[in-house]
Amino acid sequence: MLFFLAVQLVLMTIDMLCRVRPFFLCTVGLALAASCGDDDGDLGSETGETALTSGGDGDGDGDGDGDGDGDGDGDGDGDGDGDGDGDGDGDGDGDGDGDGDGEPSGTGGSGSATSVSDSATASVDSATGDSDSSNTGETGETGETGGDESTSGDDPSTTDGSDTGTGTGDEADPAPSVSWVTPFDGATGIEADATINIAFDAAMDTASVEAAFQADSLGAVSFAWNPEATQVAVTPTVALEYATAAEPGVWPTPMTYTFRLLGTASDREGRALGEDLEVSFSTLSRVTSTLSTFRDGPDGWDDRAMSGRMHSDGALWPAEAILVGDLATNVSMRGFLSFSLRPLAEFDVAGMQVEEAILQTFTATVKGDPYADLGTAMLVEHVVFDAFDFSAYHASALQAIGPIATTAAQGNKTVDVTGALASDVAQQRQWSQFRLVFAHPTDEDGADDFVSVYGAAAQTSAAIELSVLVP
Repeated sequence: MLFFLAVQLVLMTIDMLCRVRPFFLCTVGLALAASCGDDDGDLGSETGETALTSGGDGDGDGDGDGDGDGDGDGDGDGDGDGDGDGDGDGDGDGDGDGDGDGEPSGTGGSGSATSVSDSATASVDSATGDSDSSNTGETGETGETGGDESTSGDDPSTTDGSDTGTGTGDEADPAPSVSWVTPFDGATGIEADATINIAFDAAMDTASVEAAFQADSLGAVSFAWNPEATQVAVTPTVALEYATAAEPGVWPTPMTYTFRLLGTASDREGRALGEDLEVSFSTLSRVTSTLSTFRDGPDGWDDRAMSGRMHSDGALWPAEAILVGDLATNVSMRGFLSFSLRPLAEFDVAGMQVEEAILQTFTATVKGDPYADLGTAMLVEHVVFDAFDFSAYHASALQAIGPIATTAAQGNKTVDVTGALASDVAQQRQWSQFRLVFAHPTDEDGADDFVSVYGAAAQTSAAIELSVLVP
């Protein structure tokens, strides 16, 4: 009997200790109980009887959990939440705020505290030989998760954004655009046969581009595309026009042309340009003039002083009728024509184009039969000389232009000297000069064979009908 009372005393001591330290001390107590042993072998049954009479838990409080506090949660702290911290909030941290972080702020961790089961009683029963699981106390309730969603540290709404998707989605493909165009807007000096070229940065729907092209001033046009459909050449079917003026120094108003490409033009993906393209440009202006050898310039220069005829014996005849052929003395004669380019000096040489230059002479009279005796044609040579002296007679020709007359018929004779005059302009020469000859200087027949191509009046003087194009 005394032994039984001693065991009961030990169990009561263990129970009181478990109220304070439910895990560690219970384990120690169980170990002590096991070491005591059961001399008569009836301890297990007796302990079982005690457990049955005290609510099945052996602590005598009637709550079935074996902790003696009467709250049925098995933790021995009497707060009913099973976490053993005595604050009744179920989080096991003892701060009473329910968030389980050990701080009373209520904003802490997301963990949950699970109350300790009635392991003490179950262990005691095991130690005393009672294997019936019905004698063990009930497991305490799981404590609530500390804090609500709005304050939990795990709430995605309170994160720093590092794990939050941006949700940008697919960006729309950019609209096509015009990469370059010629002529560019504001261009001047465009030629009559110019082609409009438009380049895009994407393959285009050619039909939509052609439908979006507007240029009433150009008239009808044709379209030509490259294989990639990124460039189109627009060619007017009728040549562009030039503004004209009759004399140098008279500046005409340039002809202006405008074309538009509406923003409805689209690429092969159906994306439209969006913005209209408008380009204006102006063409060259045509200035026509007559350069004459029978002319006194306003500043004192005289074309006649640099024009005339020279004889093979050294005789000079400036500002006189030009005779080409030979005399009865078998002296040959050559004609020289100088046309001052000073009237063109006011133009920008770099931007000026010689469109056409036609040399015109007048056949006044013919003596003998020069076209039979001296050659089949009177020839024109492009030459340069600084002074009207005998050196010009033998000067090397820059270019053999060709025949200007082949018959003895009276009247005007012409030949194209555009290339020669353009060369003189490009070289910024003061004059454009020409020499008239026959292939054979003389036939030595003792008879006159020559052509008179220069008269003493302006109406019969040599001239160049000139047309230049200027920006």
